Amino acid sequence: MAAGALSLESVRESLVRQEDTIVFSLIERAQHPLNSPAYDATPGLDGSLVEVLVKETEVLHAK
Repeated sequence: MAAGALSLESVRESLVRQEDTIVFSLIERAQHPLNSPAYDATPGLDGSLVEVLVKETEVLHAK
């Protein structure tokens, strides 16, 4: 078989690695279930820290 050709075994191995990565990331993320201060309205800002971050990111990407 040519180098780089797809085979059922190579696809399976890739999917297993991807699944492991996703599961590991979810386990790591579950250790920090919520960062409430980032989602609460902040005095002096137009909304929460997350809302401001998203808005400013959109402004930057629109340029």
